[in-house]
Amino acid sequence: MNDPVSWAYRIILLIILAAIAVLAWLHFKPVPQPVGAPTIAKQAPQLAGVQTETIKPPSVVVFKQTAKKKLFLPQPVQDDPHQHVLASSRIPANLHPQTITTTIDDTTGKPSTYVTVEPLPWLAVKYTGSARIDYGYRGADRIWRLSGHQDMIQVKAWAGGISASIDSDGQHFIGLGAGCNWDHSISECWP
Repeated sequence: MNDPVSWAYRIILLIILAAIAVLAWLHFKPVPQPVGAPTIAKQAPQLAGVQTETIKPPSVVVFKQTAKKKLFLPQPVQDDPHQHVLASSRIPANLHPQTITTTIDDTTGKPSTYVTVEPLPWLAVKYTGSARIDYGYRGADRIWRLSGHQDMIQVKAWAGGISASIDSDGQHFIGLGAGCNWDHSISECWP
């Protein structure tokens, strides 16, 4: 077991497997939506296969044209007098996926928007990470610590990925880890 050649092969195999995992993760990483740039929302997967119908409400209640500018909608939408704002909602950041649904009352023409917080997925690829700097004590010594982690996989509220840190005294760590993230209560870590 202490054969240096055997350990070298294991380390090389571990490095190759880690490189393959990172390359696959990077290949499938989605392009994030730019901050402050409105984009057309994708249809909720729950509507797949649901037929559409045409209704004729007597009148539709919309916001005045100035709403488009206040919402920073794309310039072609702002310039088009035939495009109107029915509703707009601000949703607080949340670790859970959310489905936003707008309905229209066909007797009054009034829209209503609903937000459904969905359960966390049982298994998903995750693309979040963080970097931080800390100051504190390790034993009796005061140190600075620079650390970072990159999540790569999610199982419910648990995320796993790569972590690394370096301390002001030269101590360092790099490895794999897992942790639980929650929005409202630590009870989210135990389904």
